[in-house]
Amino acid sequence: MKKNMPTTQPTYPTCLLLLLLLFTACKKEINTTTNDTSAAQITFTIKGVKSDDSKIASTNPTIVGNKVSENPSIEHKILDANNDIEMSSITELMESSFDDPNAVENWNTKIHNKLAANIGMTTGHKYRVVLLNESGQVINTVQAVAGSPITIDLVKGQKYNWYAYSYDDTEDIPVPTAAQTLETPTNKSLMYAKGSEIFTAVAGNNPIAILFEHKLALVSIELDYDRLFAKIPTNNPSNPTEQSISNNFSWKFTSNPDFLYKGTLSLTTGTITNPQPYSVNLNDIIQDHPTIKKIKIARCYIVQPANNNSTNKTFGVEIEKLNIVYPNTPTGTVVELVPATTVSRIFGPVPTEPGKKLIAKFKLWYKFKERKILHVTRIGADNYGYAAQPWSSNGTSFPGGTNNRASYNMISEQKNYGLLSTSIVRSGGFSHQRCYLNGTLNTFLDAASKPDIVIISVYYRMNNDDITSLKTYIDNGGVVLLMTDGIDANDRIAQQPFFNLLFGNPTPAITLQNNGYSSGALYQMGNIDDEILNGPFGDIRQKYWGEDASATTSLTNVPESMITTYSDSKAANGTVAPNGITMFKHNTRHFFWIGDGGFLSNQLTAGIYNNYLIEPFATVNTASGSNNTNPALNYTNYPIPKLYGYAGNGIVANTTLVWNSVVFANIMSWAVINAEFFGINTGGLGSGDYTDF
Repeated sequence: MKKNMPTTQPTYPTCLLLLLLLFTACKKEINTTTNDTSAAQITFTIKGVKSDDSKIASTNPTIVGNKVSENPSIEHKILDANNDIEMSSITELMESSFDDPNAVENWNTKIHNKLAANIGMTTGHKYRVVLLNESGQVINTVQAVAGSPITIDLVKGQKYNWYAYSYDDTEDIPVPTAAQTLETPTNKSLMYAKGSEIFTAVAGNNPIAILFEHKLALVSIELDYDRLFAKIPTNNPSNPTEQSISNNFSWKFTSNPDFLYKGTLSLTTGTITNPQPYSVNLNDIIQDHPTIKKIKIARCYIVQPANNNSTNKTFGVEIEKLNIVYPNTPTGTVVELVPATTVSRIFGPVPTEPGKKLIAKFKLWYKFKERKILHVTRIGADNYGYAAQPWSSNGTSFPGGTNNRASYNMISEQKNYGLLSTSIVRSGGFSHQRCYLNGTLNTFLDAASKPDIVIISVYYRMNNDDITSLKTYIDNGGVVLLMTDGIDANDRIAQQPFFNLLFGNPTPAITLQNNGYSSGALYQMGNIDDEILNGPFGDIRQKYWGEDASATTSLTNVPESMITTYSDSKAANGTVAPNGITMFKHNTRHFFWIGDGGFLSNQLTAGIYNNYLIEPFATVNTASGSNNTNPALNYTNYPIPKLYGYAGNGIVANTTLVWNSVVFANIMSWAVINAEFFGINTGGLGSGDYTDF
């Protein structure tokens, strides 16, 4: 039973009082939020760029480094007696120019050596962050650069969301339109990220790590002429004042490229709609590759068309014109490669999934002629291959077979220096001569038929005639690798007049001396981007070479302006810092010097000699298990590093890789190039500027 209660109506003053109290309470709550001294902020940093390897990994890929490729195919074609061209079509993940600068690199492929879930963003590249309220309205937008966190003030207790976008470069990023949409670019990448859900700001910092993802696919058409060793001139022969690459190079699509679509990106949802076809002239978008020398590229960024109707589509590209100029040729001497020979190729299928890239590549190769090497070392030193010589019992006959040592077998391997379609240096290889008696070098250098390349190593003593002939030989374009050993002071001292003569008898005089470090010493090489430290057999900049079973020779008082120094006199596993240098290249002559006559030492025919203090030269020997980590280059006689070195200065014994064989392999490529274009048998140094390879 309900109890009856008296009913009363509130009076007007009571209502007014209640309303006033309610208003005061509400006002107090709002003020607490806006005037709270506990500041709220959001800080954006870059986590990286998402790399979804599953997009290709499910299609039976080829994995090389961190690049997952599908459908690799290569077609070879002979252009003329000196040049070949390869045409390849490879689909892989877009690595973008957001590559992680701290990633570990695979030394013999110049690419990263592991798959990465995320790729770092390049410091200095721009992106834009947009902050939204709970209703999706823009309340703040800031342009930022990778590597510098940005902080935006928030209101504690309010709800927010965000998105970010970037063009993968250093250009300014446009602010969002009222509709918060963006037309997808056709000539650059588009990266995008957004918050997974609306969040409520709390006191203190609200950190966000942005993980971008690609929104476009890429078709990159490339002309790689790095191994052509020539230039594509820009001048117009009939009008010298007109400078344009199109005067000497042009290409075109051979049919309608109906895979080219652009669209509209919704910045709030990340979806792309309204795909529309676009057209492009390849010659209008030619540019230099942003990170790799001597590659011309034309890049087309695309979106998926409606219903993805471009599946399995292909396209054709034809090189219409390609004129080149070789080094050391008279001004105006242009070689026409195309259209003397027709070059075209069908590429595809075209990828349309965001983050995938098709590389349609034309790669040019120069084919070097056979070159003659003079190996200078005594017969008794044949068991170690000090001068990469063919083994001989008398210096004139070369029986070959298992007598030859690893250094000789490396340069004789057709897969390294040969005319195979897969040879690393496209070369006719080498013929060989031996100089094994002290004081007879001059007879070879003064002969009518001169060697193209001279390799001088341990156990040879120069006389005055040798020194004069060697200086003349070098001045006329001869290529020389000289390795001076510390084991015999008389041999070393006999070379001092040669160095002083080569460098114009400087004051104080150049001297060679034992630097105090012996077998197992480690020397770090410099960061020099040339054929020797970043050549066809690997990027070995800032890596180490190892001293063989004697003392290192150092050189002092060489004019610094005339040389490029590769390593100094202090061993990395030592504490004493002697004067001088231990490896250098002459800046205007084809002369390379190393302060160890045993630099190429290895008593095996191939492989790694099991000792960490002697014989630092190493190659693959698949029969003995001395293998390369890169399966594509895992064949006997390929140069590889060796664990080496004694303990000292914080370095543990036998834990440092030395790269003697890779240094030598790259030196021989450098030697072949110079012998071809500036050699003593091919016109000499010429009268123009010296070309440094």
